[in-house]
Amino acid sequence: MIFQDRIVNSGITGDSPGIAVICNQMTFILLSTVAPMALFSIGMQLRFDGWRKELLHISAALLYKLMIAPALVLLLAVTAGFSGEIAAVSIFESSMPSFVTAGIIASQYQLNAKLSTLVVAVSILVSFITTALWYWVIGFL
Repeated sequence: MIFQDRIVNSGITGDSPGIAVICNQMTFILLSTVAPMALFSIGMQLRFDGWRKELLHISAALLYKLMIAPALVLLLAVTAGFSGEIAAVSIFESSMPSFVTAGIIASQYQLNAKLSTLVVAVSILVSFITTALWYWVIGFL
């Protein structure tokens, strides 16, 4: 009833928030369920069986994502003369683990979803160590 009153009054009086505000609120409510559903979807696909067969691929992905990419960002920041908070945030962000989006895209397009979910899960675990290492390195900038 409240929504109906706002829709009816929005065009007539100009006092009420209008259709745009109502649509914005409804969109916010719907979109707030996306992240939990994505995490649930990845969690349902996660299986640790057969990880030894994928160890080479997992290691390569983690080496790049957690070590090489932040090192390249560090090199770029030092070479370009960036310092302070901008360089620190850029390096630290690049050292973050692989997250759910990669797993969702891989499973949606049937791109070895098992490997992508393993990379997401293992990168989150390994990143507890590597992000601490990069935080320590950033302290020297």
